[in-house]
Formats: sequence, structure tokens, C-alpha cells
Amino acid sequence: MRNTIYLALLTCFSVCMNAQYIRSPWSYGIYGGMQQSIFTGQFKELPRMDNCCTGFSGTSLQLDPFFGITIEHALNKNIAIGLSLDYVKARGAFSAKNTIGNALSFNGTSFDIVEAQSEHQVSFALPSIGIIPSIAWRPFASAFGLKLGFETRMQQEAESSIQEELITPKGVVFSDTKSTIRNNRNGTFTPESMIYGPSLTVFHDLNLSESFSLRPELSYTHFLTDPIKFESSSETLSLRAIRAGILLTYTAITPESLPEIPIIPLPVIEEKKPYQPKKLRASLSAFSVNEQAKEESIVNITIEEYSSLLMTPLLNAVFFDEGAHTIPERYAMLESSETPLFDIDFIHTPNHVETYLHILNIIGKRMMEKPNAMMTLTGCNADIQKEKGDKTLSLRRAESVKQYLQQVWKISDSRIILKNRNLPEKHANTQTVMGAQENRRVEITADDPYIISPIITLDTIRTMNPPIVRFRPTVETDSVDTWQLTAGKPEQEFRRFTGNTVVPPFIDWYIGSEMSEKLMNDTSINFQFKALTSLKDSAVITGELPIEQVTLHKKKINRVQDREVNTFSLILFDVRSSDISKANADIIDFIKGYVKPNSTINITGYTDRLGDANANQKLAQDRADATAKSLNVQQSATILGKGNSALYDDRFPEGRLYTRTVDVIVDTRIDN
Repeated sequence: MRNTIYLALLTCFSVCMNAQYIRSPWSYGIYGGMQQSIFTGQFKELPRMDNCCTGFSGTSLQLDPFFGITIEHALNKNIAIGLSLDYVKARGAFSAKNTIGNALSFNGTSFDIVEAQSEHQVSFALPSIGIIPSIAWRPFASAFGLKLGFETRMQQEAESSIQEELITPKGVVFSDTKSTIRNNRNGTFTPESMIYGPSLTVFHDLNLSESFSLRPELSYTHFLTDPIKFESSSETLSLRAIRAGILLTYTAITPESLPEIPIIPLPVIEEKKPYQPKKLRASLSAFSVNEQAKEESIVNITIEEYSSLLMTPLLNAVFFDEGAHTIPERYAMLESSETPLFDIDFIHTPNHVETYLHILNIIGKRMMEKPNAMMTLTGCNADIQKEKGDKTLSLRRAESVKQYLQQVWKISDSRIILKNRNLPEKHANTQTVMGAQENRRVEITADDPYIISPIITLDTIRTMNPPIVRFRPTVETDSVDTWQLTAGKPEQEFRRFTGNTVVPPFIDWYIGSEMSEKLMNDTSINFQFKALTSLKDSAVITGELPIEQVTLHKKKINRVQDREVNTFSLILFDVRSSDISKANADIIDFIKGYVKPNSTINITGYTDRLGDANANQKLAQDRADATAKSLNVQQSATILGKGNSALYDDRFPEGRLYTRTVDVIVDTRIDN
């Protein structure tokens, strides 16, 4: 029977191969590739683009993509005529160097006038649509051929840009822009409406089928007219183009006559017994995965409570936008009627920046608690560009902070002293954008240290063990249509996993990061696994994970060993410095009171992402080492540096300043 089928197929194939076809003389195609645009010329400036350069000259080479459509009619086996329509945006770029004598060089305290070399750069893009009639010749009817054409291009509105940039010596700027770049402009102009010239193409046809073929092409076009007209007759700009592309063509074919296919009797197929699908069977096991990624049999889920102290140092400054004196919207602002409900403990979180953004309300509440305290607001500016020497702006910034404290927190005018200056006493680099951001601020100081002291709160936190629950399903059947795994309580679903066709070998639920707070009062979690085949055969497996709650109260009753995990942070490290400041020294003295002989101490130093990564890593390690030395725990603590960190959003000054920190975690076991 099998031999009979093979014989029938071979007969049909032989008949089709012997059929004769008639090719249409018309071919249609699409093509595309890359064009090397070669502009050569000498000119002073582009239309509508005035510049102070003496002129540009030379040759510009740019690669530009092109694409188009074509139609071709074969006159005989050797000669064909064709017409193509395509689009390309030809780009050019020229530069010229010039010496100027009034550049500025910063000597550390002021600017010197020096001689420098600048580079004028001009670029343009000429979009155009081309029409190319051509005649192709294939010698001896071969696959290789030559094509001669005459290309006419209709040019559209052109794009242009120009700029002047200082290139030597390094570190100098223009006197008018205080930057290395000036006269940076973009524009448009109208080029010559039409350019034309002869073209020569070499090609080779590759037949893909009876109807389709690929044609790699290499062509050269020499335009007889300039693409851009200049005011002076001595200014010229010629264009030549070298193209490498590929053309996909289609030619219709029709058979001379329909082939006669012999009739072969169908083979007799033996009847087989219907296949009986496997009965669906399924099972499910649950395991725990510990922090070392080790899989173990799960007994229960343990939720443990322990006491924690969290300390956040207070960054005593409010930062302002460039040229502005209004307090930015990212700061937390209250109405006066809301102040009685403001609770510092409530807004205090491990995210230091979120806590800091309540700075004005924290200061206001503390000033109310200390009615005899005096505070000083010192307004500062970046002292560059439009803020240069603007001490009036500095004063308005300080007045904005004062107005908020007076109107919302009812702080008396006599308790607030205003000062203004240009740069802060300890200012950041004035020549960088981020440095200027950090200098635009109002600094807050007080005669009572409590006003700007770190925020300290006590809390109860919870951990869950294991951190990951791993489910391992086993399904025996031909195929599964859908499957589903859910976990939760009878009245509330916590987590759902679903899929089609393939049941994975295991499913991980990161229960520690998702559920530690939600399960604080529960005694178990129910889970259910369902599988369904395309024949609607189903299997359902249910189970339960017990939960053990280890609360602070239970620890005291059962005299179970407890622990305290206290988190402290240092801040206000100067840029590129690991020195322990007076403020950080006070914090370290405070930390020493929580360090016990059985404490586990982790010290991690950080830097922001400004500057060299290797230098930042060393600086982060130096900050951690300096803190460990001050605490006198070099031998017992885990000390780590993490340079180039992104603890907080570094688009804002406070994010970068709070990243220049050292975190100290003191974990102490306590016997109840």
C-alpha cells in the first residue's frame, strides 16, 4: 500500500515538471539598499544659516537608505526597458576650524581670557523622489547584466543644522555662552527643485522560483546639476551617488496547457481500534525554600515579631528649582487645620527620602514643642548663569520657608532669623548641573539641637520563614488544556497561578515578601490545584499549610529568646569624603549604646552614581571602614562598601545626599 502511494506522488510530480509555461514580458518589483552620498564643494554658508566661519570645503561621505518600486518590459532575451521610482534622503556634513582670541578658562577662582580653536560644523539632509528610465542588456542572455539610465530627482524642503564648538584647549568656554558650544541652530531651506544625471548599474539575477527572482545591484550616478544653489557663483556643491541594493521581482507565468494527471485508485486503509485516552491523575507536594535556595520539606509557616528601632538623620535643607523661590510640589505641605493630626512617628518609614519630604512639618512641630527655640533660615543660590550673584533670590527662598512655618505652624516671626548669601558655605561643584541643584537651597539651623536631630521611632516588625513556598505538581495524562493553583483563605484568595497545555515542574510563591503583614492573625493557608483536559476530564487537589505565630507576647510568656533589630543611618558626608563629621560622630555615640557583646553588626557604606565607578566603590568602602573604626567594631562587624548605588531617585538633590550614607544594623539577641 505504501509503495502505491509513493508511485502516485512520483507520477504527479513528473507530469508537473514536464508542463510548459509562458512568461509574461512584464516584471514588477520592489527594491532598497544603502546609498553612499558623495558631496564635494566649497561654500561659505547654507541658505538661511548665517555663520561667522570663513567657509567650508572638501568632501562629505554619508550612508543613506533608499527604497522604491520598478516595472520592466522585456523586448527580447537580451534587452529590456524599465522605469523606477524611489525615495532617498541624502545627507552631508562639513566642518571648518577657526582660531578665536576671547575664550574663557577657569583658573579655580575666576576666568582668564585665552586663545582657543573652535570647529564650525554644518550638516544638511536633502529628501528627494527620483524617476529613472533605463535600458538593461544581458549579454548572451546570461544572469549578469548592465543597465544604463538617466536619473531625475525632485527635491523636497531640506533640513539643516549648524553649531560652533571649542575643541582645544580642554576646559575653555565661549565668553558669551559660558559653554563649549554656541550658535547651535536648526532650520530648513529650499534646494534646487530638480537635479539630473546619468547612471550605470551592474546586476545579477538569482531565480527563486518560476515567478520570483532576486537581483543584487551596484550602481553609480553622476549628477550634472548642483543640488543647492548659492548666492555667489564661486560657491559650488556637487553630488555623486554609489548604491548597493537588492531588487525582488515578480513575473506572471501561465501554463501552455493543463497537464493530464493519471487517476490512481485510493489505497484501502485498514480500520484501527479507537485510541483510549489516559485517565487524568494528579498530585501536589509543598516544600520550603530557604535563603540559601535549599529545598526542604515544609512543616509550617512561622511568622515572628520582634522589636525594632529606626533612626533617620534629618537633612536640614530645602532645595529649589532653577530661578524659582516657591517651594517645589514634591515637599509635603499641610493646611493649618491639619497640623494637630500630624504625627512624626506615622510618617517615619525606612525610605529616608519619603520621611525627609515632610521636613517643613517636622521642623514646624518641633518648634511648637520647643517654644523658646530660635531658628535661622539661610537662603542660597547656585551663583551661575541667571542666578549669578542674585542674593535677592536667595532671600525670597528663605522667606518662602518662613511664610509656610508662620501661616501653617503659627511660628512667631520673632523666632525666625533670615539670612541670604550666594553659594552655601559648604557648596557642591558649581560647574556641574547636579552641583548647581544642590546649591539652590535654604539651610535650616537652630539653637536647640532637638529641632534638626535625627528621627527615632520604635516599631514591631515581622519576618516570615520560609521566604518561598515551592509547589511541585505531578500530572499523568496525554495533554492538559488548562491548570490553576490558588492559595488563601475560604473568604479571600491571596495568590493565583494559571497556565495552558504545559504544567511546570514547580511553582514558587514568594510568600515572605508578599504576605508577612496579611497573615499576622491567621492559623493556616488553604491551597487548591486544578487540572482540566480538552475532554473535560478534571482533577482537584486541596491542602493546608499551618501557620505558627511567634508574637512578642508569646515570647515573654514562654521565655523564648527574642531579638532586637535596630537600624541607624549616617548622612551628610561631603563629596569624595569619608571623614566622620560632628553630626555623624554624635550619631555614632548614640549607636554605641545599642551595641552589646552578643550583637551582630552589619555596616554598609554607599555613594551616589556621580564620578568614576572604581573610585566610588573605594569611597563607599572607606566610609564603612571609618564608621566601624569609630564604633570600635572592626573585628566583629560585617563591613561592606556599595559604590554607584541607586538607593533613591538621583534626579533630585535629596536623593543623592541620602545615598551618600552609611547604614548600621545592630541585631541583638535578648533572653526573656
